[in-house]
Amino acid sequence: MENIIIRNIEEKDIPNVVDIQIDGWKSAYKGIIDDNVLNSMNRDERIKKRSNDYKEMSLKAKIEQK
Repeated sequence: MENIIIRNIEEKDIPNVVDIQIDGWKSAYKGIIDDNVLNSMNRDERIKKRSNDYKEMSLKAKIEQK
């Protein structure tokens, strides 16, 4: 078994995190949420939002450290 390392997300991780999120939703909510809704999940939009959120949180953390 491989060692598992738990760490904070880095900006380079965002596309993979988004892929996991979208795949998870499509798998978990198939038959519960309309397929049109699940299929309309836009990867690029989610990456952009996560990237903006990441940058905003990083800025807040830097300000709070002062």
